[in-house]
Amino acid sequence: MSVKEKKILEKRKMHVAKSKGEMPVVKNDDSGNGNDSAGEVSSDFDDFVTDFKPDEYLEDSSDEEDIVNTIGNVPLEWYRDFDHLGYDVDAQKILRPERFNEIDNFLAKHDDPNYWRTVTDPRTGRKHVLTSEEIGLINSIMTNMYPTKGSRNLPPKIISHEVRETPINNVPPSKEMFNPLSKYEEKQIRKIRARLAKFGYIRKEKPKNEDEFKFYDIWAQNPGIKKHPASIPAPKMALPTHAESYNPPNEFLLTEDEKQAMLDQDYEEREMNFIPQKYPSLRLVPVYPNLLQERFERCLDLYMCPRQKKLKVKVTSDQVLPKLPKPADLRPFPYRFLYSFTKADDSSLTALEINRNGSLVAAGFSDGSLRIYDSVLTKCILKLQLSEEHEVTSISWTPMYEILCVCVGTSAYLVIPMVGDDAKYNEATEMLKLDTQPDSALEWKTPKVENEFVKIKLKHKFPVSKCKWHKGSDYFITICPDGGKTESVYFHRLSKQTTQLPFSNLKGEIRDAEFHLSEPSLWIVSNLDVKLYDLVNQALKKKLKLETSETIICFSQHFSGDNFLVAGSNYSLNWFDSALSTKTYQSMGYHSSTITSIAYHSSLPLFASAGKNGLVVVSHATVTDDTNAVIVPLKQIKISEAVVSLNFHPKQPWLFVGLSSGKINLYIH
Repeated sequence: MSVKEKKILEKRKMHVAKSKGEMPVVKNDDSGNGNDSAGEVSSDFDDFVTDFKPDEYLEDSSDEEDIVNTIGNVPLEWYRDFDHLGYDVDAQKILRPERFNEIDNFLAKHDDPNYWRTVTDPRTGRKHVLTSEEIGLINSIMTNMYPTKGSRNLPPKIISHEVRETPINNVPPSKEMFNPLSKYEEKQIRKIRARLAKFGYIRKEKPKNEDEFKFYDIWAQNPGIKKHPASIPAPKMALPTHAESYNPPNEFLLTEDEKQAMLDQDYEEREMNFIPQKYPSLRLVPVYPNLLQERFERCLDLYMCPRQKKLKVKVTSDQVLPKLPKPADLRPFPYRFLYSFTKADDSSLTALEINRNGSLVAAGFSDGSLRIYDSVLTKCILKLQLSEEHEVTSISWTPMYEILCVCVGTSAYLVIPMVGDDAKYNEATEMLKLDTQPDSALEWKTPKVENEFVKIKLKHKFPVSKCKWHKGSDYFITICPDGGKTESVYFHRLSKQTTQLPFSNLKGEIRDAEFHLSEPSLWIVSNLDVKLYDLVNQALKKKLKLETSETIICFSQHFSGDNFLVAGSNYSLNWFDSALSTKTYQSMGYHSSTITSIAYHSSLPLFASAGKNGLVVVSHATVTDDTNAVIVPLKQIKISEAVVSLNFHPKQPWLFVGLSSGKINLYIH
């Protein structure tokens, strides 16, 4: 085919493509098989584009360089009304090219085969015919392909919706990619927050006012700023003793054996780090050889041992003392005087006891008489004259029967005061019938007193001061303080009518004795201590003693058995908890005179103490298995006479107070 025929064929293809409105494009192999067809133009386009090379002499026949517009980044719109577009490198105007109308463009479109690839440079006004490489570059950019023909082995497309393991470029992700909400959702959330804030569901936090820096005078005494920790002075050295004197007494000097024993010890274990020496005068004292060593140890202690400054804490009584309940919340307790039991003669009261149901009051007097009062009518319903020479020292009712033990002088009488229905006294009468007695320390016999109420008499060698019954009403004890180590405590059994001397070596003067209320044990109270003996194993179980040097005056046992009160000679009232400790649990200084009597209530958490000056203190004591005793003083009752004895009613919160004049006052709640 000749050259002319090829040109004619190219023109025809060009006209056909223009008439159809098509442009030759670069074909892309979407199969992704990696062949060399990517980036190549179509076969139709290769026939008339790939081999095109414009003639360099068609547009410019001169050898001059291309025209360059030197206006820079100035917009071309500024030269819209001028006949030139700018200036070249020689500062000559670049004239605007001739403008073609629509007819000229139409004729050029049909006559010029390179019309579709001809572009105009807006900065110089010159026309440029695109080569096949430039057209392929444009088509690659428009179809999202790599623009260079040399990268044939690369993927055909730059942008793809498929997720790749490696990124296409190194552009960091934007912050919007990490925001899970869209702009519309953020707008809706702002509306909801504004609505909640309007109705008060969301409150805006007030901005904190940052404290501005305050200028202060650094030379002021108290500038009001935080100071550095104050220096703590070093502890002072111990003052020298007599052994460190140049002329110490002879008892501070060491013998040869003592010196050798001291030198054999380690340096740190020695009591003294020097050997005492004696010189006749101060002028003869040589230089101390251990001076540098002691100074070094002193500095080493100050360096190695840390020091801490302890501030004194101001502690008030409210912070230390426990908070006690109010007395009004602990009612009922006796505080109100009701009436008195009176008598006609001038004898003084020496003993007082209430029977098991609180209906009868037994009182012993200094004239040796025993009187039985009705606790409600305050009337003396029975009077027994047991002795003309000795006074009644102690009275004790049995817990189960209407039997009364009365101590007068060296004798102990068992009395049945039959003052009411005889039926309840029949069982007690049967128990007090004398039988043939086995071996006994004392003789049980019928007294010589001509009275049907006195059944048995126990004659002792020494004066009897106390008598106490066991809770089973079969055993009772009598106390003889002058009996010495063996005959101070007598142990009696009612059912067998026998008497024993259980102790062979008692120390101190025996003041009182009581059976333990919850276990087979016996409390022995002397002027020195309180001892608990196990009656089954016949051994000493516990020994309790006052922490001070005072002697014991009287004793009273709590109904729990493990707690008791002890009155001391220094006017102190001491509470002991034998299950907790052998020492005093709490010491109370309620009285300013000698305590004459103390008593517990048999069922209520109440106890009372009385002194010689007539002061009676009623207190509340809560005792539980889980907690210690809580003692609260409730009421002070002041009486003008000395108090001899205190007794609580067994069922009611009533208190019977026996006075030295012979009166018996009753206080109720």
